Amino acid sequence: MTRFRVHASLFGADGSEQVRAAGELGEAVAAAANLVRDRGRCGGPAVEPSDVRPLPWPVAGGSEESEEPGEVPPACRWFRPELLGGSDWGRGEPNRRGVAGDDADACSLVLRRAKAVTGEDQAAEVTSVSWRGPLLPEVRTEYGAELAALSRDPAPEAEPETRRKRYRLAVWADASCSGVRTLSRVTVDMASASPAAARADGVLDAYLASSGCRAAKVLGKVWK
Repeated sequence: MTRFRVHASLFGADGSEQVRAAGELGEAVAAAANLVRDRGRCGGPAVEPSDVRPLPWPVAGGSEESEEPGEVPPACRWFRPELLGGSDWGRGEPNRRGVAGDDADACSLVLRRAKAVTGEDQAAEVTSVSWRGPLLPEVRTEYGAELAALSRDPAPEAEPETRRKRYRLAVWADASCSGVRTLSRVTVDMASASPAAARADGVLDAYLASSGCRAAKVLGKVWK
């Protein structure tokens, strides 16, 4: 059996991905998939636009989970500002975006610091996403290069002559969550490498604990 995946993204003039427009790409993705299928002389029914589905991910401008403005999306309720260390994180309401689906849950949070040393040190970003079921093979393909680069204690790249202003550490784990095999990824993005590295494990632990995950195995970390 041969399996292949067709993916499309739509970007705005500012370079940001237009997540809400994913549904509009259904016909183009289906047409491309059918072209590959025909050229490869694959059997089976043709791919229909209704067969195309986006990978769940935080949406711009709010949460698809929230019914009321300012409500915390269920996928983001696991996070506490103190996970980043100190009491000065969480000035005002964090910018939260989150979605939940049958096969994936995702959250993105941006927090402000009450007392920042520099402008770059003013904000931190944390993301979490879990995949399960039929999405697992697709995720392993989509993130193949990142998964291959995982290590237990990666060192951040040396700062170039033009000083690097942000450090993002991704941590992956494999676990059984609600009795289902789940692949999870969290990232911590901060102005300095040391605090990002120091907080990432605790962030992952809190995320997995909130999902009722057991037999968790940390697959490794990688700087992005």
